[in-house]
Amino acid sequence: MPGDGNSPAVTPNTARTASASEKHLALPTPSRDSLRLLCFQYMQDGFSVVDASGVHVDVNPAFCQMTGFAAEELVGCPPEHLYWPPEERQTIQAAFTRTLRGDFAEIELTFMRKNGERFPVIVNPFAIQGPNGKTELYAATIKDLTRHAHLQAALRESEQGFSTLMDCAGDGILILEGDRVVECNPRALEIYGLSRDQMMSASGFSLSPQRQPNGEMSSDFYFEKVAACHSGIPQIFEWTGNKYDGTPIQTEVTLSTFLRDGKLHTLSLIRDISHRVHMENALRYSEARFRALFESAGEAIAVIEDGKFVEFNDRLPEIYGYARADIESRKTVDFFPPTQPNGQDSSEFFAEKVKASRSGTPQRYEWHGRKRDGSPVIVEITLSTFMLGDRPFEQSIMRDITRRKQMEATLLDLNKTLEKRVLQRTRELEKACAELLERNAQFRSLASQIKQAENEERRRIARFLHDNQQQLLVAAKMKMELLETTADTAELADASRQILGILEEALEASRTLTMELAPPILYGSGFAVAMQWLANWMEEHHHLGVTVVGSLPMMPIPTETSTALFQAVRELLLNVVKHAGTNQASVSMRLSDQLLEVSVADRGRGFDVTANLENRKSFGLFGIQEQLTPINGRLDIRGAPGHGTQAIISVPVGLAGAADIEERPAHTRRSRQLPGDRSGPIRVLVTENHEGARTSLVQILSREADMDVVGEAVDGLDALEKTRLLVPDVVLMDVTMPIMDGVEATRHISSEFPQINVIGFSMHAPDEAQPRMIAAGACLYLQKTRPVEELMAAIRRSTRPWHTP
Repeated sequence: MPGDGNSPAVTPNTARTASASEKHLALPTPSRDSLRLLCFQYMQDGFSVVDASGVHVDVNPAFCQMTGFAAEELVGCPPEHLYWPPEERQTIQAAFTRTLRGDFAEIELTFMRKNGERFPVIVNPFAIQGPNGKTELYAATIKDLTRHAHLQAALRESEQGFSTLMDCAGDGILILEGDRVVECNPRALEIYGLSRDQMMSASGFSLSPQRQPNGEMSSDFYFEKVAACHSGIPQIFEWTGNKYDGTPIQTEVTLSTFLRDGKLHTLSLIRDISHRVHMENALRYSEARFRALFESAGEAIAVIEDGKFVEFNDRLPEIYGYARADIESRKTVDFFPPTQPNGQDSSEFFAEKVKASRSGTPQRYEWHGRKRDGSPVIVEITLSTFMLGDRPFEQSIMRDITRRKQMEATLLDLNKTLEKRVLQRTRELEKACAELLERNAQFRSLASQIKQAENEERRRIARFLHDNQQQLLVAAKMKMELLETTADTAELADASRQILGILEEALEASRTLTMELAPPILYGSGFAVAMQWLANWMEEHHHLGVTVVGSLPMMPIPTETSTALFQAVRELLLNVVKHAGTNQASVSMRLSDQLLEVSVADRGRGFDVTANLENRKSFGLFGIQEQLTPINGRLDIRGAPGHGTQAIISVPVGLAGAADIEERPAHTRRSRQLPGDRSGPIRVLVTENHEGARTSLVQILSREADMDVVGEAVDGLDALEKTRLLVPDVVLMDVTMPIMDGVEATRHISSEFPQINVIGFSMHAPDEAQPRMIAAGACLYLQKTRPVEELMAAIRRSTRPWHTP
């Protein structure tokens, strides 16, 4: 760099020789300032002297050690080629230029060691003037900030670790100064249900009832524990506190103290043990119940350790006629007869049973003993072994079967022939074999039974929601619509509308849950219609476009088969949503050679079929195959990475009764002609199996001046009989009813009385029930969730002159 024109030149060679040999500054004109630089050879910080052109004149040993360069390598050379990092050269050049202009402020820079390592430094430059008062040289002290940076990083890491510990701790943490909370973690806020501001304004005992369960004042108990903790003894105790809402909470508190900023602080670790206390109480209750059962059992129960009774109930002394003290003071062998009826030594026989029991097989056998008075007693014993720690105990449950054995002996005496005895034994063996075979069959069908039970429960819940909850909601909705129309104040009308909105949301939520549990369309409209409904459901809920290809005749597929097929197809479509990476799929159906085939295909990313099926962690496809096994179904997967996937389900179905299998055409209603001038109100028959909904509906219709409710029916058969008796103008028909459903009742009424209009009225969505009702002869179909005004309009519209084209 150019100098200022006033400083004498110092050649690099002269400067390098002076530094390397004489170890002193080679100043062109010795001065007091230059001589003072000699003392900096022993500074702890680095020291460097450069001339106005930026060439090193001298450096001290600390600077050499800092940079890794020898003095001979530094003196006479400019710094930019040695320890200025290339990426920092512009920054350092600008700082050096400011120094030449007289700006000697402290500068933070990054230097580079000889091995290329970067390290932070603080540079303090100053000028050295000659005798003429002009600046001749520039010097600087350089402080290596590497250790400082490490310390700062360690501090940040420590603070971060402390913060992480506080945030992630499973127990609540409170730091108190006196009885004031000065720090807390999220878990403590969660335990007490407080915000941070509320916690910081609380005291150590303000989060508790006035007294602890032992009757001691909470404040006294708290200060007693804090005082003991401050004396140097950490405290661990149980504490009953209160949440913000007043709910009591059981906690285990650990107190310790530490100094911070010269002040004594208390560290409180709080563990919520409410669940543990609840379990302990439950355990005590269970123990009490067990003790009551133990003592009141009809059989004798004894616990044996090392051949001695350690516990038994009162039934044991009753059986053998000994006092409790006699049994407690003697070993079990003292009560053994010499031998058993088979001639085996009683002690050996008992030892064999104990050994077999300890091998993991409970033993059940008969034992022949003697009472205290010498009379024989026969007991049936169930012997099992349990461990407490590493100590084995035998539990013996004894039932006195002396009388039963005596009766058996009497019967055996009456049966003298060997043939009968052999026959009896054979029958027992056959029964045992049959039970074994039955047990094996039970295990084989267990998975099927569990799944069937799940499906039945789903259908039961769905039926309950439809037949009860939804009907009650509809009844409440009708009542509320009536209240809205008769409200005498704006406030009451507005409240009614709000409640109607809530009821409609509840109805929709109930219907959605019903469809997800067990879609009624699957059991009412057939499998093909259910597939089309499932396609619409996937589009609505998962944005997956599903194309349904093919159709099936109205064949009687068993409920178990249709349910398993439906669930399997739904699971396969959900797999497409999760894994295929596409928003399009197709479902195709075909019936061939008494085999129903349903294919689910996509053109997504595909996968290696062989590798996935061999992977034991791939449970999805395995679970689908398990669902199909009870109905003799089969799942075949075809696909490859990048070429999509096709899953083919094959299920055998019977074709018996082919005449009933063909799909029936839609029912064509006969032309109806009603008189153009009707006199009198419209005669309506209400068919509804739910009493609450029926009552509300009748009440609403009866308010209409042009309508007359002439009768009420509780099921389809009742509706048919009352139609024949009353001959109404309109029959309001529910769909799902006992004895005879609404579809079948509509078919009969339309056939016998073509002049009577049947309006379907049900909780089912239109796509679920409307086609079947219209095909049966209904003129209209309405969903119960629609406003009552639409029902009134439909009834009036249905009675106008019309005919079927």
